[in-house]
Order: sequence, then structure tokens, then C-alpha cells
Amino acid sequence: MRLRALAACGVLLVPGAVSAQQGAIHITGAAHSLNGDPARIGTQATFEPDVGVSWLRPGTRFGTLQIEIRGTTRDDLPHVGRAFVSLRDFHHGGVAYTFEAGDSFFSTSRGDYQLRNLYTPAVNFSGFSAQASTKRTAVAVMAGRATATRNIFGTDTETLDQDLIIARGSRELSDRLQVTARASRIRTRDLREFTFTIADSDQAGGGARFILTPAVHLVADGSVVTYRRRDATDSQTDGSVLTGASLLLARGWLQANASRFSPGELPILAQPLADRQTWYAAGEYDVFRRIRLFGGWESFRANLDRLVRPNRGPTAGSRSFGGVRIPLGGRSSAALRVEQGDRRTRLLGASLTRVSDTGVMSAEWQTTLGPMSAFARFARRDNVESDYQAGTYRQNEGSGLAFVNLTRNVQLFSSATGRRNTMRNGGGDTFWQFGGGAQSRVLQRSLWFRAEALASHNVDITTDRSVPQRSFSLGLNGEIRPNLTVALSVYADRPFTGSNDGLDSWLMRSSVRITRSFPMGPTHASRSLLGPMARYGGTGAIEGLVYADWNGNGLQEPGELPLEHIPIRIASLAETSTSRAGEFAFLNVPIGLLQIGIDIPSLPVDFDAPQVPQVQVDLRRGETRRLVFGLVPLGSLGGHVVRDLNENGILDQDDTAVEDAVLVLDGGTRTEKVRGGQFRFDAVPSGAHTVSLLPESLPEDSTIIGPASVELTIGMHAPAPETVFLVRLQERPEIRRVFPRRRAPEPPAATAPFAIRIAWFGDAASGTVLVEELRTAGFAAYLVQPAGTTTNAGYEVRVGLFETQEAAEQEARVLEKRLGTNLRVITAR
Repeated sequence: MRLRALAACGVLLVPGAVSAQQGAIHITGAAHSLNGDPARIGTQATFEPDVGVSWLRPGTRFGTLQIEIRGTTRDDLPHVGRAFVSLRDFHHGGVAYTFEAGDSFFSTSRGDYQLRNLYTPAVNFSGFSAQASTKRTAVAVMAGRATATRNIFGTDTETLDQDLIIARGSRELSDRLQVTARASRIRTRDLREFTFTIADSDQAGGGARFILTPAVHLVADGSVVTYRRRDATDSQTDGSVLTGASLLLARGWLQANASRFSPGELPILAQPLADRQTWYAAGEYDVFRRIRLFGGWESFRANLDRLVRPNRGPTAGSRSFGGVRIPLGGRSSAALRVEQGDRRTRLLGASLTRVSDTGVMSAEWQTTLGPMSAFARFARRDNVESDYQAGTYRQNEGSGLAFVNLTRNVQLFSSATGRRNTMRNGGGDTFWQFGGGAQSRVLQRSLWFRAEALASHNVDITTDRSVPQRSFSLGLNGEIRPNLTVALSVYADRPFTGSNDGLDSWLMRSSVRITRSFPMGPTHASRSLLGPMARYGGTGAIEGLVYADWNGNGLQEPGELPLEHIPIRIASLAETSTSRAGEFAFLNVPIGLLQIGIDIPSLPVDFDAPQVPQVQVDLRRGETRRLVFGLVPLGSLGGHVVRDLNENGILDQDDTAVEDAVLVLDGGTRTEKVRGGQFRFDAVPSGAHTVSLLPESLPEDSTIIGPASVELTIGMHAPAPETVFLVRLQERPEIRRVFPRRRAPEPPAATAPFAIRIAWFGDAASGTVLVEELRTAGFAAYLVQPAGTTTNAGYEVRVGLFETQEAAEQEARVLEKRLGTNLRVITAR
């Protein structure tokens, strides 16, 4: 059955990025073994092999081709495991297609709304999918059967008796409105050991995301669901609904949403949203610039359909949390968090209600001091169970970690944990654990050896009985020679139970994986081959990562995601671009001094180059060097300047625009004029900035209500913050112009054949703003109207009409240096 599925062209979304930009064949062999007393091994498999072959072929005329097939065992018999084939990024007629089949996964569309409490894990399945997308439209269809993984490598995928057909699409109707639609059909007959309550489910629905302002997003989603319970003959129909809003602030964010999900809502494995309704609100905010406050509240009801789970009653509960994170100096921070919550379950057929109430208070501290990094945490938990005495206890827990870089090739680490549980009836236990180890580079290669040991004790408070446990682990991981990697690990543990049944004997787990790669073809998007230059003296490899460095500190922090399609260059040897995972790689690179970094002329206009865009590397024979570059994202700052007619100090609908007022960015680095009561600074690096309203540019006898300068911060949660300046005006409308208009040179006669194309806009207003800025700078800019009703027609900004192409290209070079982007000379029509 598995071989037939593969022959029918079976695979889907590839989990993870393959060694980046170069085509290659990878052959992998791995094995896992379990040794020890049979009483501890039980029914676990004592030996699990895994072999695989994968082929990546980027840059073909049909897109990127990838194939993988795995071999393993099940019940001690050979078995074909995970297998897939995919053809990604195939372009035809302005549409990008992706076809995938075999063992894969997909995520539900709930994650598209970016609401923090709607977490749904990926769904594994075996089947086929097709996707098509344009600039504003995306459609995907997938069909197959749910799967579960059985071995430690996750490569023995077993097909379950659950059929899935899912289709969904999205369309950006405008820059502010995106709509989605979806439909699904699920039929379940047998999920083996996994329990299920819904046998059949049919669903159709859709949703919308509306960007009220760049900082305010509104979400609405709904669907009609028809489902049949397990072992029932009749179906019933109800619905699911979701509504929410998110607000991005200059120093934080807020979210609120309410939802009700039907019992038949996508009844696939690991889908936690079904048969539940929730109210949620949370947010974070920076006070005094760096001190962050956070908090939230959630209330829920579960088991809405009593007949779906007849052995459970309806459950209701709520929780609230809050805290603060405080920086301590430049390299340390502390956090305090308090959480309270309860859960009430009413038992069916009885008047009893079971109550579980939990409260947690925790404090954390972390620091980096020279070569050492450390982390410590203390938490106190109180739990009360109304009808379960053993479930009522108080727990105090503390833990700590430390990591020290002795040299570039040697690191030490240690950990400690202590916990004490005190029961209401006087019982309880005390647990502590200490551990540590080291890792070191072996033979000056990209090969690391790691050793770690742990010792723990669990002491019963009442009997004073001690149960110790010991464990150790050894590991070897890295490249032992070019294109040959190895990963070896051994873990063993022994709990001292004091019994004679073998349960306190040693149990050892061992695994080994060896991968041999055979590069095929040049590096993807490379303009020159490195092979001919590498025949003498040897070669090495260079790999790395490019990410969005929102705070510009040069360190990748949580939330700073990898970047795709960023150009990377090795001097004049070769160039490539980052993958979906933000990774890049150059194989077979000649040894010696090399200049490597961001290709600045080809850098997308949405990012600023880092302070050190290129580095010099002394590459040695057989060495693999890893580099990391952080790009500073560019955002925008905007807002309104209005006349506060009723002088109430807030922006109202009746307030009128103040025209031609001048805004100053960061003390004079840039200025903008107000047009239609609005202003905007585009292409501004992320971080804190000051926007000031120039009083001299306002009408006579006018005053600014509130501060004349405002600090705005561009960050990952607020890429386009806005502010409002309120002005009190006298009746005299005289305007004082401190910045008179500069006369731009008139464009030459329309008979000149060449022009410089600057930008394309979907609306005339945006193009007019750019034309005025270019004319103020002394360039002969103008706006070209769209011709007729041509599809995808837009407003094009051009500069000049030139008699010769050489003259146009010379002027284009001047503009490129000023604008920081590549421009194109075109034939004017």
C-alpha cells in the first residue's frame, strides 16, 4: 500500500529546510537500540533502524523538486516509512503552483488570525495537496488520511482510518481587507488507540481580517458544521464563531476575542478547540521605556454537548495572570508573574460540583556576565481540590542553570532543581536534582563531544524513604569530513527502588545517525562555479542565517524571525539568497581569505543593512564556518495634525485638518509636510524615534495642545505606529511658510525617447507624494496615468525624458545612490 502511494506521486509539505541552496542527494542511515532488564524494557522495541534517501533539485525550469523515501521496521519486519515528493514554486501565467504528495502535514487556518490563545498543532496526513497563489489570492486543496508516527525517529508513519478532504482560499480585496473561505469533509472509522467521539463532520465557512488602521486589526470568522456522533445514526447541525481584535501600541499590544467551537469542528487528532467556548483578553506594555507590564484573563466552558462525552459533565473555569519584566543593567533582567485560576465540573446525574483552584507566583532572573550565562527561577503553587484530598497541596520549587564559555572550543554547564510538596493531610515529598557536564570541539573540526551526568533524590516526608536516581549521557555530533556527518548519543539511567524485580537496574538508550551528501550542480542562483578554483589547495564550506534584528543589538532574540530571499555574496566568486528558513550555504569554497556578507545593492528595500554587512573569513581546508547577519527592518511613522475645534484634547470626527504643517524626525534628519491632515515618514529603521511638530510652520496665533514632540517606537509588534497632534487655532487663516516651494526643472519635450522608472503605485495619491518629494530635491519627476482599463494598470512615477540612453543611465546612477535601490531606464511612450 505504501509503495503504491509513492508510485502515485505521493508527498506534501516538506518539514524543515534541506541543506540550503545547493542541489544534492543525501543518504542517511540510523539506528536506535534499547538495552537493560526486560522488566524495565516491557513492550518497547529494542531495535529500530532508519534508512533514507532524499534528493533536492532547485533551480529547474519547473521549480524546486524534492523527493525522500524512508525505510524502517514494524513488528520486526521491513517496512516503507515516510515518503514524499514535491514540486514547489512552479510559475505559469503569473501564478505560482506547488504540488506535494505523500507523508506531510498542514496547519489549520486559525493561526492566520494571530490570536495568541488559539493554538492548534499541525495535522499529519498521507495524501496529496495542490496550492496556487498570486499576489493577492491563494487557494489550497488537500486530500488524504490522518497518520501517526510510531518510532523514535518519526519516520514510521502509520495510516489511520480517517479520511480528510479540506479546501481553503484567501483573497486580499484591498490593502485593508482580507477574506478567507474553507470547506472540509472528515470521515472516521478507526483511530486505533486514539479515542474519538465524532464519526462524520462536514463544514463550510469563512472569515475576514480588517485592518482598521495599521495598529488596529479586526477579525471575524464563522462556519456551519454538520456532524454525527460515534455510534449514532442521526446527524445534527450547529456552528462555530470567532470574533476578536488586536491593537498594536508603540510600546506593547492588546488582544481580545470570544469564540465558540462546535463539537464537530475539524475532529482530527490533536485539535483542542472543539466543543468549547472561550472569552480571552491579554496585553503587554512598556512603561518607563524598558519595564514591561503584562497581564490577561480567560474564561471558558467545555463539554458543551453532553451526549458527545457522556462520562463527563460540563466544565467551566477562568484564569487571570499578570506580572512585570524589569531590566537590571545592560545584560540582566528579572520577572515576576502571578496567576490565579479555577475549574468547576458538574457531574451528570448528581448535584455535586467538583472544584479545582490553583494559584501560582513565580520570580525569574537571568544574566550574562562575560563568558557566563545564568538563569534562576522560584515558584510557589497552591492547589485545592474540593473532593480529592491528595490533590490539595502546596508546592515550592526552585531551579537554576549556568553556562560558561571557557574557550571557543570548550563549554561547561550545570543545573540544579529543588521541589517540596506539602499535602493538606501532612504528607508530601521533597525532590532535588543536580547535574552538569561539558562539551568540546574535537580535532579542530565541526565535531563536538558532549558529556552530562545527573543525580536526583525523592524523599517521602512521612516515611523518610529516599528514592535516588542516577543518569548520564554522551554524545558526538558534527562533520567528520566534508559532506559526511555523524550523530551518536548514549543515555543510561538507574532508579534505586529497593525492589528485587529488576526495576532498579540500568536501562540504556543508544542512537546513531550517519549522513552522506553528494552535491549536484552549482549553488542555486550562483553566477559562477567555485569548483575550478578549488582544485588547488582544498575547499571548505560556509553556511549561515539571516534574521530580522528588530532592536538592532546584533543578537537573535525570541520573535526575531529568519528572512527569506536575502542576497548573500562571496566577493566576486558567487552569490546566493536565503531559503525559507533564512539559511544560506556555499559548498566547495576555495580556502583562504574571503569577503562574505550581504549584497547591499540587491538588498530588499524593506531592510537596512547591519552595522557590519560583510566580514572577512580565513577559511581552512575541510572547515565549515557559520555566519549570522541581522537586518534592521524598516517601518513607518505617521499620524494626524488637526484643529481641535471643541478643545477637548482628543481626536474627534468633527476636527479639521491643518494643512502644510511641518513634521521633523529625530531632531532634523528628515522633514515631512502635512497633506490632508496626515503625515508619514516611510523607510524608517526600527527602534525609538522622535517626531516633532514645528510651531513656526503653523498658522499665526496658533498653539499646540500637548507636547510638541512625541516618541514612537517601531518594533515587531508595531511596524507602523501613529500619533496625533492637536492644534488650537485663532480665526485668522493666515499661514506663515518657513519652507517656500522650490521650483523643479520642467521635463523636456515629450519627443525624448528615454525615461527613468522610479516606482509603481495602485493609487494616485501615493504617487503624487513621491513626485513632490523628488521635485523638491531637484529632479524632473512626473506621474504617468494608467492607460484605459488595462488589467493591473497603475500610476507610475518617472523622472525626466532624455534624448539618449546614456544620459538617462547617468541620471539613474545619481538617483540610485540617493534612493538606495536599483532603477531601470525605459523607453518612454
